[in-house]
Amino acid sequence: MISFNIRSAGYVVGRSVLKDLSGEIEDHKTTMIIGRSGGGKTTLILALTGILTNLLEGWVDGKIILKQLDPLDPEDFKIIPKIVGAVLQDPDKQISMPTPWDEISFVLENLGYPPEEIDRKVSQMLREAGLEHKAFHEIEKLSGGEKRRVTYAASVAHDPEIIILDEPTASVDPWGIKTLRDFVRRYRGEKTIVIIEHKPDYFIDYVDKIIRIENGMIKEVYKPSERDYLEKKFSEYDQDLSSVSKTVSNNKILETKDLVIGYDKPILKDISIELYEKEIIVITGANGSGKTTLMKTLIGWLKPFDGEIKIYGRPMRKRKDLLKTFFYISQQPDYMFLSNTVENELRSGRGLSEEILKMFPWRNILKENPYKISFGQRRWLSILLGLVYQRKILMIDEPSAGLDPDLYKDLVRFLMSLVDKYNISLIISTHDPRIIRDLAHRVYHIDHVKNKIVEIDKEKILKMMYEAAMS
Repeated sequence: MISFNIRSAGYVVGRSVLKDLSGEIEDHKTTMIIGRSGGGKTTLILALTGILTNLLEGWVDGKIILKQLDPLDPEDFKIIPKIVGAVLQDPDKQISMPTPWDEISFVLENLGYPPEEIDRKVSQMLREAGLEHKAFHEIEKLSGGEKRRVTYAASVAHDPEIIILDEPTASVDPWGIKTLRDFVRRYRGEKTIVIIEHKPDYFIDYVDKIIRIENGMIKEVYKPSERDYLEKKFSEYDQDLSSVSKTVSNNKILETKDLVIGYDKPILKDISIELYEKEIIVITGANGSGKTTLMKTLIGWLKPFDGEIKIYGRPMRKRKDLLKTFFYISQQPDYMFLSNTVENELRSGRGLSEEILKMFPWRNILKENPYKISFGQRRWLSILLGLVYQRKILMIDEPSAGLDPDLYKDLVRFLMSLVDKYNISLIISTHDPRIIRDLAHRVYHIDHVKNKIVEIDKEKILKMMYEAAMS
């Protein structure tokens, strides 16, 4: 049993993120926590596990009991890692070792496992996560979804009693989501599982209770008997916006011909794609198939092995020419921040600062450090910063990661307005079928078996993704 009675809690004394929360998370039950981005879901998990007070210099006014331990007590906190496995929202902030094998081994070594047991468990977890073929690859060269699988494997390798999954489906391909669903189904009733999720339909058939948190407070608690109501409510959240702009220009802005890309060796060949002014194309494919590698090649961070990139029909052979046309917004929003407050980041806009400032939905956190706001808020901030550089093509890697359903809809309208108002073209890499449905004019799919990228019908790829995740 996890029980909590929190009068207030936060990261900075005097600034409460959580207020008047009390409740229980029962043993061997699966509990899902939902709510808007920045509402306090992750902060609650950090408080319950003692991370907020013991590692992040935050504070909690109240009482928490986790398996008869007090996670707020530094001595009891030392025991928590033995009984809790947590997959946090941001894999880059959780991973500390150079390869997947090292990362999982590191966790087990710190918990005192003997070497032969470590080798067996690491091999097992890599196999379950579908990463055995990348056991000794550099983690920095893995995709965002693959990094998330590494954190999943490392967090549950020691067979913890309590498993916490914070936004587990963010940046994960449909096949990875199926693995996560199978994992929850396998341990449901055996372990205590807590899931924070903005796409609750992936797990609603496995949960025993749903807690909705808004503005740092528990607003509602749903029981399994209310599942029909919840499924209807979530389907309303997921309604098709059906408003993708039709005003695509006939002017071709980008063309690649027979492009061959990779890091140390080619991973994708014969890439021939096109992009027109005011067009939105979506690139999809399995984790690690080459989507991010393609974007890094287009912006000039990686040199292609062969082929050419043309802008308005003119070959681009120098990195500076590519940088004048493209701006890349990575999966990891923190890479873009330079200032100590959200407001200072937004005011760096070279004549667009006031306009950009108005596009940020959370007026109450403008004075906060951008590194300390929620992942969804950081994601939105990073996309806004892409406007600062006023490029013709914005490339956005997983734009919807960390966004609640309402903010997702706001994001769709916002991206369409960028296309219409600023005459920007978008290249979006995503595993989120909603982005394909609501935004894509055309879709390119990476077939990782044939190492080729092909244009694919929207309905066909949506059906393929749904069947892969939910089968």
